[in-house]
Amino acid sequence: MKILNRILFFFENIIKLHMMQVKGAALSSIMRFVKNKFPDKFQMWLDSLSEKTQSALRDTKVAGWYDMNALKEATKKVCAFFYGGDVRGAREMGRVSAEYSLKGIFVIFVKIGSPNFVIGRAGRIIQAYYMPSEIEIIENTPVSAIVRITKFDDIDPYIEARISGWIEMALSIHGVKNEKVEITRSLANGDPYTELVFHWDN
Repeated sequence: MKILNRILFFFENIIKLHMMQVKGAALSSIMRFVKNKFPDKFQMWLDSLSEKTQSALRDTKVAGWYDMNALKEATKKVCAFFYGGDVRGAREMGRVSAEYSLKGIFVIFVKIGSPNFVIGRAGRIIQAYYMPSEIEIIENTPVSAIVRITKFDDIDPYIEARISGWIEMALSIHGVKNEKVEITRSLANGDPYTELVFHWDN
């Protein structure tokens, strides 16, 4: 029996290595977002999720790794419940997540240097949140940037919007004005990469 359990444990870990996973900090930020913004409907939203996703959300450890499907389901349900299905809800969640995670001593990562430095740093942070993923900075000027997500299995428009909102808020915390983002290409729609185009005023 012990040998069988070890074999099962081995194969479970092999499978996990090939599955998209998300850092627990991203999941915990969704719970905080809904509790703060829609407290009267929080329980209704939570009850609408699958048992597996509910379990991941309730037991989240910030530094742990979780099945990406939990984040996708929770994010999509937030947009369905409170934003009429519009992905702008996911973008707003991304902004709030950045606002929460880039505070205290961590604010130094986006306060120092230039907006160009922030874009580069944000790209590395996003890759550290989603595994496995690959992000490239294609263009990085004093007032604009092009960021491409070249690897991210089973990404959907909600996660693309969430990531774009996170980087957008990182720029805002840095101190730029009128930050804007447009998703011009999408892995979710069959393009070879997701392209996020950022513009701002210094």
